[in-house]
Amino acid sequence: MDVIKGINDDKRKRILQLDLDDGEASAIALGLENDDSLLLIDERKGRKIASDLGMKIIGTLGVLIKAKELRIIESLTEEINKLKKVDFWISEKITKNIINKYE
Repeated sequence: MDVIKGINDDKRKRILQLDLDDGEASAIALGLENDDSLLLIDERKGRKIASDLGMKIIGTLGVLIKAKELRIIESLTEEINKLKKVDFWISEKITKNIINKYE
């Protein structure tokens, strides 16, 4: 059975919402309440704030790279193209770097 955790310190979330949207603020606040958490976040501003707070972070592309390394997925190119089809923005430079390094 899955367990959904709520945030204990709503004040921290409200402070984070001064700079971030509700989802990012909630994710960071919850991550700060749980030792050794890994935050999945892509938005640059949220990543910077989480990093400044000492959190471990990973983005969607990092998850895909790990999945490729573990042979869970066959093709990074294919998965990145799927993301682009649903308007997930990735710069061409980053796309080329990832494909050249890991594909």
